[in-house]
Amino acid sequence: MLVTTILVLLAAGCDSGGAVGEGSVKDKVPPAEYPTVPQGNHPRLSRLRHDGEIAVAGTAGLFAIDPKTGQTRKLAGCSSPCEYVGGFAWSPDGTQIAYTVGTCVSNGACESAAGIWVKQAGEAPRQLTTRCNPTLMPPCAGEVWEWSPTGDLLAYSRTVETGGLRANGTCCSNQGRESELSLLDPSDGRLTALTQGSGGISAVDWSPDGAEIAFGDGSGISVISPVNGSYPREIARNVGSVDSVVWSPDGAQIAFDTFQGDSSRIYVMNADGSARRQLADGAKFEGPGAPVWSPDSTRIAYVATPGKQYAYGVQFFVVSADGSKRTAIYDSGCCPNPYFDGPVWSPDGAQIAYKGVAAKWRVARADGAGRASPVDNLVIEGWQQRPGRG
Repeated sequence: MLVTTILVLLAAGCDSGGAVGEGSVKDKVPPAEYPTVPQGNHPRLSRLRHDGEIAVAGTAGLFAIDPKTGQTRKLAGCSSPCEYVGGFAWSPDGTQIAYTVGTCVSNGACESAAGIWVKQAGEAPRQLTTRCNPTLMPPCAGEVWEWSPTGDLLAYSRTVETGGLRANGTCCSNQGRESELSLLDPSDGRLTALTQGSGGISAVDWSPDGAEIAFGDGSGISVISPVNGSYPREIARNVGSVDSVVWSPDGAQIAFDTFQGDSSRIYVMNADGSARRQLADGAKFEGPGAPVWSPDSTRIAYVATPGKQYAYGVQFFVVSADGSKRTAIYDSGCCPNPYFDGPVWSPDGAQIAYKGVAAKWRVARADGAGRASPVDNLVIEGWQQRPGRG
């Protein structure tokens, strides 16, 4: 009954008030001290997230749901020009939630509401960024962001096409991609640039202690301190186009997935870039990808999509961080539902959740023993929403 109610709510469509209406995610533990990133003169915020609440989003807006009682609160609505609310993440201290508003650009329109918004307790949602540059085609830039471990800043990257086709149909020279890694202050939307360069920044991740930010681009991975203004320190060079960068929960290692030439690979290395080792490889468009650390930093779960009979399958694996003890968790065979998802670790590291052929969440033991069993969507949302990224 609870799940049905939620689905009806999200399918109800847009409300009538404002571009984004008023209200009624990876495993980071906030450190005891956070000396590296300036705190600013931010007022103390009230807690927005109630204990155990799960956020859900769609075309109707952004909602907080208590999975035990079914009580639902609207955090932000979605009415024209908003078409949907996409990626969202609670701040680690639960005082805010950041989310992405998507708008329709199919006719070349550049809607100003598209971008990152933030909701705080007792306040109307506020827009922090805009994805639009109406002089370029496509007019909306890509954005990557993640909360700092204390929740007072976001690491933010915006990638734009430079010198590309303009909206009026004219062309120009120096076509390419340019991106900038910045600190985004959710209290006022102020951006502080950390680095700028050619090639799109495709992934960012804070170290668990907040001292550094790792980011990937078209050729490698670099690390920068967000406070001292030093130049980025490259720790992995010429590894191909990086899809994701993930610090281990203990901060000692970094996992990333990349594609280069005709191959996709997952690597793990020490946080300083040493002792890099390949954990898995496959054809370019077949994975492996989406590495996720276990809570104890000893294992990594990932997904692969191998080609099968002119189609593809979906597989989930768990492997030790040293490359040993690879365990198959799930194999769809041919032609799964395209809306597969996962993997997601349980908080105790004993189980893996995934969506396969049936496009419904199931859980299996991370050691591969026994059979998978169905699980309610809100349980997995709770696993995923231990505060994190967008």
